[in-house]
Amino acid sequence: MEPRVSELDSQTLREQEGFPVWLMALQRRAYPTVRMHFLWGMRRLMLRVVGDLLVVLLLAAFLVAIRDGALFGSQVAALTSRLIPQGTLGGFWFPVAMSMGLLLAGSYSRGDPWRAHRRVLAGAMIAAALTLWPSVQSGITGAVIARFLLISLGVGGALMAAREIIRWVWWHTAPELRSGGRLLVVGRPGTRDAVETTRRLVRWGQMEVIGWVHGGDPSTHDDFLGSPKDFWRLLAENPAETVVVCEPLADPDFATILEATTISGGQLLATPRIRVLPEVRRGVVWVGDFPFASYTQPSTHATKLLVKRLTDVIASALGLVILLAFLPFLWLAVRLDSRGSLFFRQERVGHGGRTFWMLKIRTMQEDADSRKGEFAHLNHHEDPRLFKIPDDPRVTRVGAWLRSWSLDELPQLWNVFRGDMSLVGPRPFFDADLDHYEPRHFGRFGMRPGITGLWQVTRRSDVEDFEEVAYLDRIYIDHWSLWLDTKILLRTLPAVLRRHGAY
Repeated sequence: MEPRVSELDSQTLREQEGFPVWLMALQRRAYPTVRMHFLWGMRRLMLRVVGDLLVVLLLAAFLVAIRDGALFGSQVAALTSRLIPQGTLGGFWFPVAMSMGLLLAGSYSRGDPWRAHRRVLAGAMIAAALTLWPSVQSGITGAVIARFLLISLGVGGALMAAREIIRWVWWHTAPELRSGGRLLVVGRPGTRDAVETTRRLVRWGQMEVIGWVHGGDPSTHDDFLGSPKDFWRLLAENPAETVVVCEPLADPDFATILEATTISGGQLLATPRIRVLPEVRRGVVWVGDFPFASYTQPSTHATKLLVKRLTDVIASALGLVILLAFLPFLWLAVRLDSRGSLFFRQERVGHGGRTFWMLKIRTMQEDADSRKGEFAHLNHHEDPRLFKIPDDPRVTRVGAWLRSWSLDELPQLWNVFRGDMSLVGPRPFFDADLDHYEPRHFGRFGMRPGITGLWQVTRRSDVEDFEEVAYLDRIYIDHWSLWLDTKILLRTLPAVLRRHGAY
């Protein structure tokens, strides 16, 4: 696997040094890394589903050949017809029953090992039971039991064999598809846990070890990168889609590794005995036949992020169609009140520190930006990161009305459609504000900024402290879910209608 180009030289990092640089560099990798894990999982899932369906089709064709006497002669054909009547595995129903059985048995679950024979057999038994249910209703007989066992063992054995064959072919003939990405190991190379862990991940997870991180002697091996305390920098300079912890760590070091990995969109694995920290979701990922503890944050769940993005695209597209109908009236109102264009662009900072042009309806005089310093003493907040002036003299009469109803924000639907923003997320701030940021504040760049968000529906412009803004944004990111987005959107309309704190 060829090394990736470092992202640390991006202009929007503004040539800073230290923690914020590494954090924003990792945030920029988040969506591509999450997408890689999602596509990797989908390839494995589709390969299993297609392989299982092919097994059923081949078994059905095999039974037809036996019943017709083309294989094994007429006596075996007659016995087979009595035990497994025509149509038992054919038609549409059995493939559906088998898919349902494997799904209920957990054979398609995330991280499921390729060779989970018990789950495959359980799925085949469920499929057999669903198929034979009409026969069971008339009474359980010896023939029904024999048929159940034959179908369960025959289909289950065929599925196990097929998955082994597919795994072997996958491993030996498709290296570009089976690559599980880059692996960064936290632990000492010579320990038993480190050796076994990396062996399993390289063999069954198809990962490439790019380096080791530990607090020991760096001269013990060539692939030593640094200590856990420098993990932000190490992960930024050595892009890895998966990090595995295979030795006990102090809580501060583990917290550093956890936050850096999840912000980068990567997958954090650990041996099961390593305990989890509060407010972190832990699951189990199987690699081969060995379980790893998987630590994630809600904002790195690829399927939910895909649903969020699809929702943004559909909702913003519908909103833009409606907005187009009102644009002539808005243009006329704004133009009659003051000279200048309808729209106003501002450069804001979004996900991972990327800058973008945020679109709004102009609510101020045309030269308002150049006169900002003239009215800085009227700022309602002492903190320059919260620049709000009640009864701002630069705001036009129509602009004040638009602001009170938050109508000036509607063109940001175009930013949502483009992917610069989301319907719900942290509010984007100015690039100049980064000079006043502390390291804890940069976590709010972990998701796309939103038109509305948690602090907007809670306090709107009444918020007094930037620390409160950063805290609410971080609460949103750490506890993000599709349901939370829905609740914020439902609370946005009442907050707008109240018009309290909007100026």
